[in-house]
Amino acid sequence: MSRHDRDLKELARMLISISDLAQYALRVQSYDDCNTCGIIKECDYAPKVGEMVRINCPLWKSESEVTE
Repeated sequence: MSRHDRDLKELARMLISISDLAQYALRVQSYDDCNTCGIIKECDYAPKVGEMVRINCPLWKSESEVTE
């Protein structure tokens, strides 16, 4: 296998990896998080300013669930 073939194979591997990471990022962005939670003011697990929010939290409730 020539150097050119190895480089093309490595490039293809990197492009597939980048594509997988982009799909993962889009999927994570669609999850519910603390910013869309209806109980964030009362939640003990809510992040402080500057901390990362929780995604797909089992305690998450929509605004309409809280007001009912």
